[in-house]
Amino acid sequence: MERFQWEDLPDTSQRAFTARFGRVLHTRGAPPGLSPGVAARITAAGGPVFLKAVPVRSPAAGDYRREREVVPTLPAGVPAARLLWDHEDDRWLLLAFACIDARPADLSPGGDAGAVMGSLAGMGPLLEVCPVPGLRPIAAKIGSFAERARALLADPPAELADAAVHEKALEEMDLSDFSGSALVHADPHPGNILVAVDGRVVWVDWALSARAAPWVDAALLVPRLIAAGWPPAEAEAWAARHPAWAKAPAPALTGLASVRALFSLERALHGPARLAGGRRKAVEPLLAWFHHRLARTKPHGPGSGTGEHRPSRSGRSGRPPRIPPG
Repeated sequence: MERFQWEDLPDTSQRAFTARFGRVLHTRGAPPGLSPGVAARITAAGGPVFLKAVPVRSPAAGDYRREREVVPTLPAGVPAARLLWDHEDDRWLLLAFACIDARPADLSPGGDAGAVMGSLAGMGPLLEVCPVPGLRPIAAKIGSFAERARALLADPPAELADAAVHEKALEEMDLSDFSGSALVHADPHPGNILVAVDGRVVWVDWALSARAAPWVDAALLVPRLIAAGWPPAEAEAWAARHPAWAKAPAPALTGLASVRALFSLERALHGPARLAGGRRKAVEPLLAWFHHRLARTKPHGPGSGTGEHRPSRSGRSGRPPRIPPG
């Protein structure tokens, strides 16, 4: 999706920015992404900043407001770009962050995955209690993905040969297993995990952050590692280095792999055509993770796959369980 650029901002927004940072000397926009919002490195008289901006009527505006609320509350030890300034009027919402000289993390074998896990595990104690009261639970988002997944399974495409297996995984998944008091990033991918010139791992774009169990970010990174070339077993072994991983119930992990694969496939088939290619590309590593989990979690147990089977709490009807408030 093509992005808005600095030049697309109305005069009122540009004046608000220059009143804080001085005259704009140079701009460099980020490549197109899922959001049309401005994402640009701005070199101003007062120094470089990273600017994010979106029209207030955009569906993404709520995510920007969430990031504006979350980032200032992050404990000092969390390696994240500082929010320097924000501005919202009746047309646009602007967020200006400290600029970081960094590159996207390399998640391929032999790359930055070890440093990423060290950073993720190190943040755990700092974020074990979400600092933002009322932040949405990630179970709500996964529940919405599950609704799309069930819609796909109601009339499965020919390319989905194992629909019954996915149905069982969704029935056994309990959304309450994803709940917790921790703050999680919830959108960990190489574009949001940066490696600074001094080697520090820095986490940016907290727009989708949520309250959840502390192992969730590690789980969300497993298919990212698979996509980057890791065998599924080794990607899970990487995730198992997270201190909270042992508490991840196996049905939750298997269900998460299924839900996200089915959601991506459903959106590729029925969502905007411009995004279909990227969503189809995401399906393959998710299915690889799902089939790996099926092969190693018989019967289902804790995240290690060695515990006892836990009966489904969603009932025989297959209806999604109630999303807990936490």
